[in-house]
Amino acid sequence: MRRYIILAITAIGLLTTACEISDGTMDRKPIDVGKTIAQEAHNRLYRETNIVRLALACDEYLATEDSDIHSNLLRDIFNDYYTVSYDSEANVIRIATISSDMTYATFHTSGGLLRDGATWTTDEAHNLTFEPKGDKLEVYSTVTEDERELYNKYNFTLSNISYSIKDGLSYDVDGHMYICESSADKVLDVTIDQRLSFSSKIHNNVTSSNFVRKGFYAGSMTALYTDTHRGYEDRVTMEYSHSKSITISYLGEQGTVENYAFK
Repeated sequence: MRRYIILAITAIGLLTTACEISDGTMDRKPIDVGKTIAQEAHNRLYRETNIVRLALACDEYLATEDSDIHSNLLRDIFNDYYTVSYDSEANVIRIATISSDMTYATFHTSGGLLRDGATWTTDEAHNLTFEPKGDKLEVYSTVTEDERELYNKYNFTLSNISYSIKDGLSYDVDGHMYICESSADKVLDVTIDQRLSFSSKIHNNVTSSNFVRKGFYAGSMTALYTDTHRGYEDRVTMEYSHSKSITISYLGEQGTVENYAFK
């Protein structure tokens, strides 16, 4: 099994090398480093949990024959970009792109839906297991440790999962996300300190004509960025007080970064 990880945190490396945190004599201020780390941590959390939202949408889609719910899920969660199919004999759920019918993700089920207690596992592209535990859903990486290969690792607990046409998909999430580059020199280690709340509800952004999701809007987490090659270890705390910005704390200073919620 091969899975090479490409981590888009080059900007962090550039920023930390361009800023002397010890004396603050460069153009960039220490808080700028914290902002860059926090923004990348948020963006990665949003992107990396997209497969989780797709799994929840598949579960909802397959649980009903209501055409209105199907249409809304395909538009609001699958963004009119993916289709869903279920082979009940093989217990395989397939998400494919509409344009080319290429498989984006495959869920192998133990027989049935998550809401009915079935366990789902993904293909090698995502290496995740979805395991219902009562009214909660455990989502964790299913990778074998190997010194020759490096993996992103996830361990999330989802609770208060719900969906409606009016309010979209919502859930709370606790847990941990560990992302590394192929060299292992740079690691982004994110821990959710206070349960994060998420909503896919679409609302109009007052600064543009684009419709965006509410996204993560409550809770807090800590992002630890480590560059072992250069000897950096930077810790940033992030508070989601509302759906537009994130308050951060870094080296005793405070700032804000944008709370992106991608359509």
